[in-house]
Amino acid sequence: MSRRISLFGLLLLVSLLAIPAFAQTTYDWSMIGSAGHVDPSSTSAYAHAGPALKFATGWTGTIVARYPVTNTYGSATSFSPPWQYFILSYANNSALGSVSARLMRVDHCSSDEEEMCHVNGGNTSGANACGYCLFNPGELDFSNNSYYVEVTMTRSAPTATPQVNTVAIGN
Repeated sequence: MSRRISLFGLLLLVSLLAIPAFAQTTYDWSMIGSAGHVDPSSTSAYAHAGPALKFATGWTGTIVARYPVTNTYGSATSFSPPWQYFILSYANNSALGSVSARLMRVDHCSSDEEEMCHVNGGNTSGANACGYCLFNPGELDFSNNSYYVEVTMTRSAPTATPQVNTVAIGN
């Protein structure tokens, strides 16, 4: 009996180690897709569908939405959170559609922008999926920079149904 329990314990440990690290991420900052600030050039093309950001019926083209990142770490008293994962939750049913997201840093004084991390969402056959990228823990510095996430969705045919469910940052 104890050998069976030991074997079970070993299998459980191996299966837990096989879970990608980002799946164990604590999302310290997150935003639903429909809460993004849609670029004025995209306002006719988008629709809110519950928490998701999608294309309006019949529209094609490009939608750009931006999500301001706020410091939620340590009751916002620490200016350098240990976050290291940027996560995009999305769905896309066709090569005629695409979803991508960038985590951007903006210097407070110069307004210079820099891309920190980029996620390209692939074809998920319409199912929900997560894509992520990794940056250095402690690389965010809210005392000197502001941050935002920029999401870009495209579709060249109304049959494509790309959508953004959430964007998140965590460790």
